[in-house]
Amino acid sequence: MKGVLSEGDVLTRIDDQSVSNDGQVQLRGDETIQHGYLLRGKFLDEEVRFSVFRNGEHVKSPPAVLRDIPTLCPRWESVDYFPDYLILGTLVLLPMSAYLQGQKKCGTRLSASTTNWCQKWPHEWEGKEGLVVLTEMFSHELTFGYNRPNWRLVETYNGIPIKSLAHLRDLWEESMKQAKESNGENGDSTSGKTLSFVRLGLEHSEDVVFEVQAAIQAQADILKQQHIPCPSHITQGNPQYRS
Repeated sequence: MKGVLSEGDVLTRIDDQSVSNDGQVQLRGDETIQHGYLLRGKFLDEEVRFSVFRNGEHVKSPPAVLRDIPTLCPRWESVDYFPDYLILGTLVLLPMSAYLQGQKKCGTRLSASTTNWCQKWPHEWEGKEGLVVLTEMFSHELTFGYNRPNWRLVETYNGIPIKSLAHLRDLWEESMKQAKESNGENGDSTSGKTLSFVRLGLEHSEDVVFEVQAAIQAQADILKQQHIPCPSHITQGNPQYRS
């Protein structure tokens, strides 16, 4: 809240309500409640005014309109996120959300990592726009031998930090394009087949490595077998949701 509150301010009043030293405000009679109650009760675009003790003086801030704190882990399906997915070879990848964090397969490590990221301010996001989770490996010879443990956070693609599910999709599509250009649209080459590989770096787990042309064929197999019409579905943010 730039220009409204400063580091070191001591909050004394919210609108016309006094705030005690322990952050309590009067609810009714002798009953008290945490001051966040007053903020959560605000209507959309309703202003709030803070009074603080700053540098030895009582200061009344200019009116401000509260907004949700941005987060890398969306909270409300069909409000601030939609059920998107990406099929990459035989891998199923989803954007991390509060719903997924509450699932048993999330596991304690992934849940803790998600909480840690969600507690960061936007300037600490390291360029990320969202978290990507590997949730499933379809049975196929491409990933034969890989264990399928609890879900894992996907951190890198060939060493490139992943910014979002859309970013990962774009990287994968570029790899597919390059593989087809190197070997022809059908994967054939008169000068011999050129092999290219993809390495997905996972948090708290071994990396997943596969050959691109083989993954392209495996992806086509999976889409056909599972009757999935499209290898990805990634929507833009809800224009009616204002964070």
